[in-house]
Amino acid sequence: MGLRDSLRRPVRAGQFADVTSVMAVKKAALACHKSQKEWLDTSQGLDSYVITMAEMTREVGRQSGRYEYAEGWRRHLHLGFCAENADPLTEALGDKMVISAEYEAALK
Repeated sequence: MGLRDSLRRPVRAGQFADVTSVMAVKKAALACHKSQKEWLDTSQGLDSYVITMAEMTREVGRQSGRYEYAEGWRRHLHLGFCAENADPLTEALGDKMVISAEYEAALK
């Protein structure tokens, strides 16, 4: 939430998916959730949750060093789910996905 963990520490993604070309669709889809808007306005003072989403997505894009807007992903332990080197996001998204250099180094 807000690019922070439950202890308010910044969370950095290891992989970044380019969502620049679908931002209009993301905004329109999110705007359809009227109950979310009412709840977020009341509980967290997020007057415009669509604007907040766009700002956070832009920040993750900046962190990627490559995309204007991005969604960040963190890979979890593979045990019990898949092969150790499985990377279905990169496989599916190709050049719309980048792995951060820090994350890549940590995997070695």
